[in-house]
Amino acid sequence: MKRLLLNIRDIAGKDLYIPLLFFLLIFTIDKIVLKFAGIALLFLLHPDFKFRRNIGRIPLFYMLLLMLEVVKFLLMNRDFSNGHTVTFLVGSLFWIISFLALHSFRSIAAEIGEARMFNTLRAFFLINAGISFLNILMAMIRSGSLNPYLMADTNFGNSTGDLIKGLFLGPSYINMMINSFFIFYFLYKDKTLMAFVAMIVALLTTTNFANLILIPVLIACFFFNKQRKVRFSIAAFCLLFVIFYAFASPNNFRYLRDSLFATKKQQQELIAYEKKAMIEEIKDSLESKMKAKPASPGNDLTYSSARVNDMLKADHSVIADSQVALIGKFGKVQSFKETGRYLLTSPGAFTFGAGMGCFSSFLALRMSGVNKEEGSRLFTYLPPYISPEFRKNHYQLFKTIYSLPREFHSAKHFPNSFVNQLFGEYGLAGALLFLFTYVLFFAKHFRRLTYGKYLLFLLGGFLLFDYLFEYLSVVSVFELLMLCDLRNVKENRSGEAAAPLQAQGA
Repeated sequence: MKRLLLNIRDIAGKDLYIPLLFFLLIFTIDKIVLKFAGIALLFLLHPDFKFRRNIGRIPLFYMLLLMLEVVKFLLMNRDFSNGHTVTFLVGSLFWIISFLALHSFRSIAAEIGEARMFNTLRAFFLINAGISFLNILMAMIRSGSLNPYLMADTNFGNSTGDLIKGLFLGPSYINMMINSFFIFYFLYKDKTLMAFVAMIVALLTTTNFANLILIPVLIACFFFNKQRKVRFSIAAFCLLFVIFYAFASPNNFRYLRDSLFATKKQQQELIAYEKKAMIEEIKDSLESKMKAKPASPGNDLTYSSARVNDMLKADHSVIADSQVALIGKFGKVQSFKETGRYLLTSPGAFTFGAGMGCFSSFLALRMSGVNKEEGSRLFTYLPPYISPEFRKNHYQLFKTIYSLPREFHSAKHFPNSFVNQLFGEYGLAGALLFLFTYVLFFAKHFRRLTYGKYLLFLLGGFLLFDYLFEYLSVVSVFELLMLCDLRNVKENRSGEAAAPLQAQGA
């Protein structure tokens, strides 16, 4: 197997760096097993175990954060149950894999030429774009419509963008975010056609809230970039955005508007669904109690049938007092408030957080099993775990949202956010590590960066919407592109101009 892979590398290696291409094609797929396979394949084809060499040349955030968590687990942890121990080990593995990928990116970026790197990234991009266009073609065939975005069928319509998963096979916004990075990458590489394709794929996903991040960054690039060709391209992209939402997918524009400015009818519908979900939970609890112990005059049941009916008729203010109530509000905003309240419960919580997988993260969500319809099968073989801090806070939000119809499964309601994860699980110490060992590593070269400065703003906005570091895809592509830009910055500072790419076709 190794010999076959090496032969393929030798044949195509003149134009592409096959180890990196294979790694990106495998590692970015939203399957945990493939993360392990991808990192193993990368070190097989590009063995680099000189980790000391990269100290100071890559962000040390991952390893320092892991060291902090090891100390917390050994000295501050009071829960050594199987569930918590497995949660800690799985979370540690996530950070280790992230570090190994970053280390390899730095090594590859330093060793292969810019033209070869560009060709490899372009091949990766084109493969994903091809799969994305195949996704929309399949949606057209299955729906029987040339424009499934306009259909009333709930499998298509506003949900059509969810089908444009591309290579990544995860939530469609992963596809959108990675393509938004490539928009700026190709613009600054003078590859307008490639940037145009990246914009189309990003639009096809109809990731509304991510578009609210992309469009302002594009506008900022329009004003700060002095090249007419770049400005003209950005103006065309913004026009394409308006045309797509006005004619191809007007329902998504209305959905975005209604998401930002919820109508009274939507609030009433959400309240009704919440009441129904709570009543069903109460009924299930009553039924289990009745089966466990026959009813008798002396039994102290929490809710009687009369009380259940009273709750169904209750004013929404009664429900609003519960931790799971959304009542037309943004669930994400409520999650930020819960995180803030938790941090103020004690100096320890404020300084160190609840611990890895114990407050708000992809790990905490999957280990809890609150949503059994999504996620890797790997977690079904692991002992479930729900920390007290998670159960009191974001777990309740997750539980409520997953009990509602899919139209309420919106980014505005889910607690998913790296901000919640960083502060809730790692506290002020984790936030300072992230600022000084990750953000500043890239930001200190901000003035000299090209496309990288816009990628920083994009990722900063995207981190508000999900636990992106745990997907091991969006952030990995971001880091690779940033390291390529940093290499060019250093070469330009030393007077070694990068090889021109204009001679290569788009």
